[in-house]
Amino acid sequence: MSVDSPITSRERTDDDVAVVDRPGWRAAAGTIGGLGTVMPALLSLAALGAAIHEPVLIPSPAASAAVLHAAPATPAAQPRSVLLGHHVGAATGYAALALGQGGPWTAAAVGAVTFAATGLLRVPHAPACATAVIVILQTPRAAHFVPLLAGAAAILVLVQHLASRVVRGQERYPARWW
Repeated sequence: MSVDSPITSRERTDDDVAVVDRPGWRAAAGTIGGLGTVMPALLSLAALGAAIHEPVLIPSPAASAAVLHAAPATPAAQPRSVLLGHHVGAATGYAALALGQGGPWTAAAVGAVTFAATGLLRVPHAPACATAVIVILQTPRAAHFVPLLAGAAAILVLVQHLASRVVRGQERYPARWW
């Protein structure tokens, strides 16, 4: 069937195409509950950054906070994947920089290499790809960036763990510590 077909996905009868409905309003409204776990996690990173005058709240940990809230039982949300995944991303980025590579093409490549490496190492965590891209495009000093990244990842895991014990109806986190 053509992409330009006037038939909507709900009207299609292809047996090999699974139609996935969007979540209903009740489920969509349930994401507001994420404010109870995502907001404290991100505010914790922002507060730490303000206290030490360093950028701790960066895009990749912010994405990790969303993963931890939205899918806490998945392999990508487990502490091992969050902590090691970001380190794999940083290492991939710094390895490319050590080879004298930089720029947007390299950033795209290290993002993809990080995705593959985290899968092979059994620490899947998609936000780690952003960590690799940040290393290439921003070139932070490793001795400075890696400890901040490790601290941010640890705070996210801790906040999600605490929230899962305090917030009513929240799925228990983590499913396994390592």
